[in-house]
Amino acid sequence: MQRHDEPSDDSTVMRKSFSVELWPARNPSGQDRLVAMFELLEKLRPDFTSVTYGAGGSTRDRTQELVNELVGKDWSYPVAHITCVGHSRAELTSILLEYQRHGVEHVLALRGDHPRDSDADLSRSELKHAIELVELAKSLGFRSVGVAAHPQGHPESDSLERDREFLARKLEIADYALTQFYFDADAYPRLVDDLARLGSEKPIVAGVMAPKSWNSLSKMALLSGTHLPEDLAERFATTSDFEALGIEVAIALAQSALSDGAPGIHLYTMNSALSTAVIFEALAKELGRDDV
Repeated sequence: MQRHDEPSDDSTVMRKSFSVELWPARNPSGQDRLVAMFELLEKLRPDFTSVTYGAGGSTRDRTQELVNELVGKDWSYPVAHITCVGHSRAELTSILLEYQRHGVEHVLALRGDHPRDSDADLSRSELKHAIELVELAKSLGFRSVGVAAHPQGHPESDSLERDREFLARKLEIADYALTQFYFDADAYPRLVDDLARLGSEKPIVAGVMAPKSWNSLSKMALLSGTHLPEDLAERFATTSDFEALGIEVAIALAQSALSDGAPGIHLYTMNSALSTAVIFEALAKELGRDDV
């Protein structure tokens, strides 16, 4: 998980990774937010920048455009999300090869969410599990292939135990995992300990998010299978400054994960330059980035 321009085999290096997730812009105001993010990230120089891929490939073109734009930046390298749902094997191979032609060397292989459109054609989804996509990307020679980890279990999994076992199998092939956002600080060390008992020692980067509204938090937590502790739910429901509380919670979760040995923090930014800047500043010393 070293920066692409800072390779090191020195085990004494204490620097932790800091990475961010961006969404492709949907409209002019969204593009303005991306521009503000780029201006900030040029200063923060995240170790990598991942770009989301809409359900069923709904943002395919916009995702590719944003990823290709990031290739030309010297402050980070892009990690392109790619999903199984809604694509044939041939289509996925074509997308991956197109990324390579543009100089993209890193991908995050996901099964992906089913589109909300009930008429969406899912019969073309030849790869049923993310592990198959990991194998495909690996066979094409990508420099690194990451996968998603759900600290509290995937919402469609039969059990937490089965979910952990499947994640461990993915990590036999993949290079690292990024966790889905979570709100129980104990969820991260439990995940790492469970994987260790299964013999998996690949890096697990802790993903955190600063929610901006109760509506978005509820929807995203439901889709991801993330449990919101009752005391925290009450705080969010009664706060007079939801965004400030979201930032406070994200910082606390990141600090807890770092103290538990996380190799880095991945911030689900929702393209908010303000919250990204505040969270980074709070974590800079613990990340070994207080020179920024």
